[in-house]
Amino acid sequence: MQCPTGSDDSFGPRVNVACRPFDFTLLFEDAFFVALPAAVMVLVLPLQFRKLWRMPIVTASYRLAAYKSAALVILIIFHLVALALRVQSSILHTRMAIATEVLSVSSNVGALALSFLVDQRSVKPSDVLVLYYSASTILGIPRLRTLWLFPSDYLIQQVIWTVLLILTASVATIECFGKTKYLRLAFKNGLTSEQMTSFWSRSFFVWLLPVFQKGYSNLFLVDDLPDIDKDMKESATWAELEAAWRRTQGGRIGFRLVRATFRANIWSFLSAIVPRLILSAFTFCQPFLIQAAVSHLSGTANENDPERFGQALVGAFALVYLGIAISRAVYWRQTYRMLAKVRAGLTSKIYRQTVSLQSRDVEDSAALTLMGTDVERIVESLRFFHETWAAIPEVAIGVWLLTRQVLYASIAPVVICVISLAGTSLVAKHFGPAQKRWVDCVEKRIGATSSMLSNIKSAKMLGLMNHWSQAIEKLRAIEIDVSGKFRILRVWAIIIGNVPGSLAPFATLAIYALIALTSGDQSLLVTQAFTSLALINLVTEPLLMFCQALPSLTQALSCFSRIEKFLIVNSPSWHLESHSTLEEDTSAMPLRFRAEHSSPPHLVTFQSANISWLPKNHQGKVVLHNLNFSISTGFTAIVGPVGSGKTSLLASIIGETTVVSGEMQSRITSRVAFCSQRPWLTNDTIKNNVIGELDFDQTWFSYVIQCCALREDLENLPGGIMTAVGENGSSLSGGQRQRVALARAVYSRLPTVILDDFISGLDPKAVKTIQTSLFHPNGHFRKAGISVILAANGSSLLPYMDDVVLLEEGSISDTGSYEHIKARKPDMFRWNEHTTDPNDDRTKEESSAGHEAEPQGSNSTTSQQQGQIGGSDRAGFSRQKGSWSVYSYYGKKAGKLSLFLWAISTLIGAISNSYSTLWVDRWTSASAEQGNQQLGLYLGIYFLLVALAIIGVFFECWTFFLYIVRDTAIKLHTDLLHAVVSAPFYFFLESDLGSITNRFSQDMNLIDMTLPSQALQFTSGFSWCLVQFVVLCVLGKYLAAVVPVLGGVLFLVQRYYLRTSRQLRMLEIEAKTPLYSHFTDTISGIATIRAFGWQMPFSDRLAAILNRSQRPFYMLFCVQQWLTLVVDLVAGALAVTLVAIALSLTADGLGPGALGVALVMTLQFNGLLIQTIQSWTKLETSIGAVARVQQFVNEAPSDLGRLPAPSNSWPQNGRVQVQRLTAAHTPRSEDVLKDVSLDIAAGEKIAVCGSSGSGKTSLIMAMMQMMDVRSGRVVIDDTDVATLDGESLRSHLNVVPQEPLFMPGSLRFNLDPRGVASDASIEAMLRRVSARLWDKLAMGSSGSLHEEFKSSQWSHGEQQLLCLTRALLIPSKVIIFDEAMSSVDEKTEALMQHIVEAEFKDRTVISIIHRYSHIDWFDRIAVLREGRIVECDSAHALLSKPGSAFRALYIAGGKKV
Repeated sequence: MQCPTGSDDSFGPRVNVACRPFDFTLLFEDAFFVALPAAVMVLVLPLQFRKLWRMPIVTASYRLAAYKSAALVILIIFHLVALALRVQSSILHTRMAIATEVLSVSSNVGALALSFLVDQRSVKPSDVLVLYYSASTILGIPRLRTLWLFPSDYLIQQVIWTVLLILTASVATIECFGKTKYLRLAFKNGLTSEQMTSFWSRSFFVWLLPVFQKGYSNLFLVDDLPDIDKDMKESATWAELEAAWRRTQGGRIGFRLVRATFRANIWSFLSAIVPRLILSAFTFCQPFLIQAAVSHLSGTANENDPERFGQALVGAFALVYLGIAISRAVYWRQTYRMLAKVRAGLTSKIYRQTVSLQSRDVEDSAALTLMGTDVERIVESLRFFHETWAAIPEVAIGVWLLTRQVLYASIAPVVICVISLAGTSLVAKHFGPAQKRWVDCVEKRIGATSSMLSNIKSAKMLGLMNHWSQAIEKLRAIEIDVSGKFRILRVWAIIIGNVPGSLAPFATLAIYALIALTSGDQSLLVTQAFTSLALINLVTEPLLMFCQALPSLTQALSCFSRIEKFLIVNSPSWHLESHSTLEEDTSAMPLRFRAEHSSPPHLVTFQSANISWLPKNHQGKVVLHNLNFSISTGFTAIVGPVGSGKTSLLASIIGETTVVSGEMQSRITSRVAFCSQRPWLTNDTIKNNVIGELDFDQTWFSYVIQCCALREDLENLPGGIMTAVGENGSSLSGGQRQRVALARAVYSRLPTVILDDFISGLDPKAVKTIQTSLFHPNGHFRKAGISVILAANGSSLLPYMDDVVLLEEGSISDTGSYEHIKARKPDMFRWNEHTTDPNDDRTKEESSAGHEAEPQGSNSTTSQQQGQIGGSDRAGFSRQKGSWSVYSYYGKKAGKLSLFLWAISTLIGAISNSYSTLWVDRWTSASAEQGNQQLGLYLGIYFLLVALAIIGVFFECWTFFLYIVRDTAIKLHTDLLHAVVSAPFYFFLESDLGSITNRFSQDMNLIDMTLPSQALQFTSGFSWCLVQFVVLCVLGKYLAAVVPVLGGVLFLVQRYYLRTSRQLRMLEIEAKTPLYSHFTDTISGIATIRAFGWQMPFSDRLAAILNRSQRPFYMLFCVQQWLTLVVDLVAGALAVTLVAIALSLTADGLGPGALGVALVMTLQFNGLLIQTIQSWTKLETSIGAVARVQQFVNEAPSDLGRLPAPSNSWPQNGRVQVQRLTAAHTPRSEDVLKDVSLDIAAGEKIAVCGSSGSGKTSLIMAMMQMMDVRSGRVVIDDTDVATLDGESLRSHLNVVPQEPLFMPGSLRFNLDPRGVASDASIEAMLRRVSARLWDKLAMGSSGSLHEEFKSSQWSHGEQQLLCLTRALLIPSKVIIFDEAMSSVDEKTEALMQHIVEAEFKDRTVISIIHRYSHIDWFDRIAVLREGRIVECDSAHALLSKPGSAFRALYIAGGKKV
């Protein structure tokens, strides 16, 4: 048969079989394989030229450019030769031949220029060139095949086109080459391995192979991971989000942040659309291929060349599955980059808003929850963003194709999915409120836990750990109970969302069969059935994804709304000045010029000002009333009784309160050095805490250390200035913390210093040194011209003041000089005998006391072991290989019965679902032979299998979410909490409290929320894959010989992958810990940060921490997608193998039904396998939270329950004997108590004195088993305390700590945590301590006895009086005061002392004191120095003794002997 003339000059696309068997026409190839890509290239070239022309030259060599140019020139020459040959040949010539070749040559000439520009001006290979020449290579294969099907007369043309194809492939390869070694040095810095690779290297994640190699063979750290490129770093993401936020003002509340986030990341959002559409196109090729393969095997296809058709079919399967793998990889890579950018932008935005707000706006730690919970949920939910919109066109196309197979029955999947969508939407409406209630409970529990850890020392001293843990357990129980509704909603959302996957195929085929039965049409055929099943799968899968994504996106909107409400909180106007930058101002002036610098006469002026801690619109209580006064430059002291508003006034000056009415004018134009009443220190070294955000100046640093009486402390600390202060300064004594905070203020050289009762916890020697060095007329502050505003509870500094402001009950009582105020208010001031002459330079005896060496303080240990458990998890278990014991531990907490019911339900669902596809094969086979005779039987059994599958999934989810989650959440949290409560005190000195807090927050969130979902996805996916794998092996017959090879490859890849992913998941969790710590530090010290103007430096710190955490976060996504790519390729190989076996074997091969079942299952198997392995990886990440809990529980030391508790009446007498006691803070630290002996008789009153760090607090901690006793013992009432349980021992003693301590709960619970006192006795005790306390409660201004207690509504002095009330309610014979009166004014001190003398006269009293106003009340004074008792006698005896250590302390405190 002769080839008709002009056959190749038509669009075909298939050429007449008389010309060539199974081939395209030349015109079709010219138009679509050559002209189309060349035209696109020509259109893109100008845009590329314009972009590159503006960029600088980045390479230092032309070598690579020469190689590329040479290859392209040769390619152009051969294209010109090919053009000439086609013009001469009438058979090869078409009406588009010349235009096509000219267009091709033009595109190559343009590519030559582009290649040179890219080589010189771009750091990475050109994606455009790589894609163009890769596409030309692939499209050139069918064209070359066409030429070789021509007769041998065209050998020259065949050879030329073969060389052209080889050259095109070579150019595509050369254009993929990186140019790292050719880059100029200035452009190499900051580039990442991903940035510098080609399109194919990024798409196939080739750049990840070194990471896999290192992860498989070694342990690696975050710094070993490739860096992220600048687009995903904090600076870029925040700048884009901030710009978008400003442009989206107005509109509906709750959606502004959503719009800003989309606008800031618009290119990242849009760049994933094209690969997602390509993925959809390749996916919809699958049912056509299945139809063609089944038709070909059943002999119903109209084929002229069955052999070549079969070969083409195999090639088509390979091409489609390869396209799916590549397009999916590109799509998800772009999506993950978008998620990383959103995470960085939102986290930075939240933090920058935090540092701009007042302390009242962040005290509930909402920012921590927003960063730790809401941002993570937003990121997780946005993964489904593109799946949501892509579902709409996919469903539409799927329904249209399905209509061609089953007519009107095609509407069934849509109806079922719409009903499912409606049900899911109904459920989703309740997600937001349910989630909010749950998150509120989580915030409350985490806040209570964080407070316990921050006050662990006081909590243990008071013996309240068990009571505090019970309160937290109650909060956890409430949290789990409240989350129950959310979990029920989650179950119904999953069930409703999964019903279409099982019910839609049955409904569609059943409706079609019934229509065929009633109309008398043909029964359901094999080809029709399995093509329909494939299409139904393609319709229901995006709809299911849509239904699952809807609740997640709803949660994301709720999270966006919560963050937006936080972001729209107005920043105070005081902060809006340029206080956050370290600009040059008077603070940078040399000291000799500072005093000469002109300054305003009044720093702050108040005019009829009423001030509240709450915003105006909250109608909060006014704490300062009708203020009319000014604070001038110089030294000003704010004095007054407890609760008078001193702290509130200082807070007003630094912009931490609200002026409700009246006016406050501040002329402080610079930043302010601020020391809060409770010293705030970051978890860093002493050096870094002192210098803050300034450069280190050794001379100035040494001077500051001397002025702040820290020199001796640093000399005795093992780490010196590099000693880590620990969480909240836990490694330092209270006095050391205050002096480090003071040193920070002095080192700043700022012109204004604000100090809030900064000397309350200091010993007299340190106070004397500070007075002389800073406040004396020749002191630093005076000579430097620095203005000081301070709140004072003592009188020692008042003679140095220029002005004194007297506050009483929130109003200004009087102002003037110290002498003026003292003369007018003689009853208010009883300080005559305590003050010192500011001009008195006599320091002989005083200085001898003031320069004693101060060794480690009561909590002074270096943090050499810090993070032993809390900071590093890799020491506890292998990050590479994992541990099955973790799953066993989790299973034990879940319970055997729940696990059994869950496993049975999972298997029932998997088997029923897989067998339903086999049942369709039996049904269609029977229909082909018998018609619709037994239609009822087949539909009935089919429905039963579908119902069993749905019921199995329902009980699987219900059992896990309702029972397993409840039991594991409660038990794991209880284990963790009990481990913390039972840990000895030294453990918290050695551990990172931020990491422990992270376990209660992030890890519990993973256990409660993430792990259940991932466990369900993995187990259901694994069981379904296992059942389908068995079916495929049975159906595939010879496939069983290939499956072990594919399975072995998959096993090796997964093993290679898991070692890396395990490490990455641990690194990702570890890298988040500094984020939590930085947020926590910032929230606790926000007032100090804002006052110093450190918003930008602290934001820069956040940027560094966030960028570091982005590495494992993004890398974990990448390695997961690499695995998905490999699984896609393996599934494609499986499908290609199946088709090849089915089409190659003529005898004993697969039947059309078996092939249909196998291909439909392969279609499902691919998605299930990806879901299973991804879920396994995510489960490994989540189970890491359980592993961390297990490790903590197993490795944290415990001192609880090992020894008996004392009797209820112990101690009966109160005799305390310390016998040659030597003790240290930790088993690895140096001794802080050395051979201490002290015998305290029952009822005796002992005062313990000494300089800061001398071991005073360590002594009472040793009495309460909170020290590591090396030798000696402590005996109370003839009982060695080492033989008693520590927590029980402490609960039988009575302690009033230095810092007030309150637990979550009512005031009644805090005053009587053991529940032994009646309301009447509590009221009576409150009245006895201070009638003002009860009046404050009775008026309801600060809650009531049974309402939630809020410490922020009470002043520091009032809180201390409440702590004294708590002590009065405890009938212990031994009471210990740990500097309990050091931070109150002397009037309150006198009140407290009077109560102590009256109420504890028959009890043993041990009191650590720094003030000596009431020293005569004590029977004896014990003086400690460097951990030893140097003298112990009555006050009179010691004061009468020349050279007495106590005498020196007494005189240094401003007393006269």
